[in-house]
Amino acid sequence: MKKISLAFMCLLACSSVVYTGVSVGAERGVAKAKVTNTATATDKAKAAVNKANTKEAAAKSNLAKAQKTLKKYPKSHKAKKAVQAAQEKVSAAASAKAEAEAALAAIQAAPVAAPAPIAAPVAPAVAPVVVPVAPIVTTPAVPAGQLSDVVGDVQVTMDGEVAQPALKGAQLKSGMRFTTGDKSSATLKFDDGEVVALTQNTSFKIEDYRYNPKQVEKSNIYFSMLKGGLRALTGLIGSTNHDAFKLSGPGTTIGIRGTEFLFSLVDNVSYMTVTQGSIAVTTVTGEVVTLGVGQVVAVTAAGGVTTGAAAATAAANAGAFSGLDTITLGAAGSGAGAAAETGAAGAATGVISGTTLAAGAVGVAVVAAAASGGSSGTGTTGSTPLP
Repeated sequence: MKKISLAFMCLLACSSVVYTGVSVGAERGVAKAKVTNTATATDKAKAAVNKANTKEAAAKSNLAKAQKTLKKYPKSHKAKKAVQAAQEKVSAAASAKAEAEAALAAIQAAPVAAPAPIAAPVAPAVAPVVVPVAPIVTTPAVPAGQLSDVVGDVQVTMDGEVAQPALKGAQLKSGMRFTTGDKSSATLKFDDGEVVALTQNTSFKIEDYRYNPKQVEKSNIYFSMLKGGLRALTGLIGSTNHDAFKLSGPGTTIGIRGTEFLFSLVDNVSYMTVTQGSIAVTTVTGEVVTLGVGQVVAVTAAGGVTTGAAAATAAANAGAFSGLDTITLGAAGSGAGAAAETGAAGAATGVISGTTLAAGAVGVAVVAAAASGGSSGTGTTGSTPLP
């Protein structure tokens, strides 16, 4: 009986050693397999990055060729379409490259378990749980409207990107800066109904545009202009919440009260006038000037303010509203005859055409103000009426 028991115990001990040896060997094999799999995944991720780099380089090369063709044939619709398609391919290639690089970084950052050494029986190590890192994807700017009209040389730049030819029908987004050349113009139509027409030699930026049709009161607009001139027609955002609209220039910030107005920069002096409604102009010194229909104000970058007949005369002498006073904005279909006449002159003068609104020409208001020694309306500087 004792011999049987001793034999049985010996068998159990041997079995335990064999089992433990098999267990350690299995763990070593699993760890080795993990290392092999990780190396394979890394190689595949690197190959994907190289492939993405190649596609991006090819897309940029094609874009450069398309831009060269468009520069040679600026009026070619086919060339413009080719540039737009090439730009989209460059953007797609850049996104694919970013995803491939993020995937490679996630694989390289993941810890790898080392093969278990052959030693005395030990409790199996618990492998760390590796949570895959999702690639960081930048949320693209939300479309804000459409570039409804382009005449001549108009360039668009997104923050940190190279300037590209602006194409009619292109989507508007926050961060876009539009620059018009000689005898060139652009009309921007925003989703809330805001319309901005840019005349020649203008630099205008959509700093921030956020529109929620279900909560218009929580929407906002912020534009800026470095040079040139524009004519703007208020949309739902500005007419619903006056404080939600801001247009800044050197030494000035414009707020609106539901309006159509003109804004021009000449020799670092801001000239403003109103054709409908009113605007509130705040200078860098904190002075607030309120303008009504037909009134004109001139503001220097240092905050100096000139109003009334003197401002109207200065604007006329500087040609501040030249071209802007013939632009008409608003609902399509109204004033078609005027639009046709303006369009014919536009090619030679850089005047914008294509959208219309029944409104008096600001040139008449400016001349009338200068002739009468004042301006119509009830505009005020602080609490003092404009002369």
